Amino acid sequence: MKKYQILHIGQEVANDHIAKIKARGGKVNKSVKDGKILLEYSFPDEEIKTWIKEKSLKITDGYKNPFTGDLMDDRKYVHFKTFAVALEEANKFNSFDELLAAKIKIIIRDVVFKT
Repeated sequence: MKKYQILHIGQEVANDHIAKIKARGGKVNKSVKDGKILLEYSFPDEEIKTWIKEKSLKITDGYKNPFTGDLMDDRKYVHFKTFAVALEEANKFNSFDELLAAKIKIIIRDVVFKT
């Protein structure tokens, strides 16, 4: 779990930051350092299922367009040999086969009903 520290001059800004951290599921400790408000905070590590670790080629912070390098999505992404999905989506399945079957159903549905 990575920990962060930041100093805020104003109480209102610190309170806004605390609210944002808590909304994302983080934990915050507030103290005073040199007359400023010190926030020490962290976020829980996202659980990664064993099958994802075994089958994935890599897990990245965000998804970048392979042609331009532009960040398309800032969620964690799991990259497999032929496709990539958000980690939160992959964690919904109990195996790679379940994930693949769900993706194939979506593709078939789109091809059949949109053509």
